[in-house]
Amino acid sequence: MTDVGHLPAVRTARDEHVDTERPPAGTAVQVAALFRPELLLEVEALALVAEDAR
Repeated sequence: MTDVGHLPAVRTARDEHVDTERPPAGTAVQVAALFRPELLLEVEALALVAEDAR
């Protein structure tokens, strides 16, 4: 994230898609820039599905 001032909006968007009672672990850091100047946020995600859920 290039500006942590956007964090409330990011959390609002995230909360529309995750269980807010048991949210996933997450980390937010501010960086000077991303590889393209017009980008404001980079997201990396990993999802695991339990064997019995398939």
